[in-house]
Amino acid sequence: TSLKGLFSIHVILFSDGRTCKQVPLKKENGQTAMVPLFQSQEYIVGEVVIEPVQGKKLEHNGVKIELLGKI
Repeated sequence: TSLKGLFSIHVILFSDGRTCKQVPLKKENGQTAMVPLFQSQEYIVGEVVIEPVQGKKLEHNGVKIELLGKI
Protein backbone atom coordinates (compact mmCIF):
# COMPACT_ATOMS: atom_id res chain seq x y z
CA THR A 1 0.00 0.00 0.00
CA SER A 2 1.36 3.41 -0.94
CA LEU A 3 1.29 6.05 1.78
CA LYS A 4 2.11 8.90 -0.60
CA GLY A 5 -0.36 11.73 -0.21
CA LEU A 6 -1.73 10.57 3.15
CA PHE A 7 0.58 12.62 5.34
CA SER A 8 3.21 15.33 5.26
CA ILE A 9 6.33 15.83 7.32
CA HIS A 10 6.47 19.49 8.28
CA VAL A 11 9.27 19.88 10.77
CA ILE A 12 12.49 18.09 11.55
CA LEU A 13 14.29 19.78 14.43
CA PHE A 14 17.35 18.72 16.36
CA SER A 15 17.62 20.24 19.83
CA ASP A 16 21.22 21.33 19.16
CA GLY A 17 20.78 21.87 15.41
CA ARG A 18 21.83 25.51 15.56
CA THR A 19 25.12 24.78 17.30
CA CYS A 20 26.24 21.53 15.66
CA LYS A 21 28.44 21.46 12.58
CA GLN A 22 26.62 21.52 9.22
CA VAL A 23 27.87 19.74 6.09
CA PRO A 24 26.57 19.74 2.49
CA LEU A 25 24.67 16.65 1.32
CA LYS A 26 23.74 16.04 -2.31
CA LYS A 27 20.14 14.85 -2.58
CA GLU A 28 18.73 12.39 -5.14
CA ASN A 29 17.37 15.26 -7.25
CA GLY A 30 20.85 16.78 -7.55
CA GLN A 31 20.25 19.67 -5.15
CA THR A 32 22.49 20.22 -2.15
CA ALA A 33 21.15 20.60 1.39
CA MET A 34 23.03 21.49 4.57
CA VAL A 35 22.55 18.78 7.21
CA PRO A 36 23.81 18.45 10.80
CA LEU A 37 26.89 16.32 11.44
CA PHE A 38 26.81 14.24 14.62
CA GLN A 39 29.76 12.43 16.17
CA SER A 40 29.57 8.84 17.45
CA GLN A 41 29.38 9.74 21.16
CA GLU A 42 26.79 12.54 20.83
CA TYR A 43 23.18 12.20 21.88
CA ILE A 44 20.71 12.99 19.13
CA VAL A 45 17.54 14.62 20.43
CA GLY A 46 14.90 16.20 18.24
CA GLU A 47 11.32 16.36 17.04
CA VAL A 48 9.54 15.23 13.89
CA VAL A 49 6.00 16.45 13.22
CA ILE A 50 3.91 14.22 10.94
CA GLU A 51 0.45 15.44 10.02
CA PRO A 52 -2.22 13.66 7.99
CA VAL A 53 -3.44 15.51 4.92
CA GLN A 54 -6.71 17.31 5.68
CA GLY A 55 -9.67 15.01 5.09
CA LYS A 56 -7.52 11.86 5.06
CA LYS A 57 -7.37 9.19 7.73
CA LEU A 58 -4.22 7.22 8.46
CA GLU A 59 -4.22 4.28 10.84
CA HIS A 60 -0.84 3.08 12.06
CA ASN A 61 0.89 1.06 14.76
CA GLY A 62 3.65 3.59 15.35
CA VAL A 63 6.31 5.53 13.50
CA LYS A 64 9.82 4.29 12.81
CA ILE A 65 12.50 6.92 12.29
CA GLU A 66 15.93 5.95 11.04
CA LEU A 67 19.08 8.05 11.05
CA LEU A 68 21.24 7.37 8.03
CA GLY A 69 24.89 8.14 7.78
CA LYS A 70 28.46 6.93 7.42
CA ILE A 71 31.08 5.91 9.92
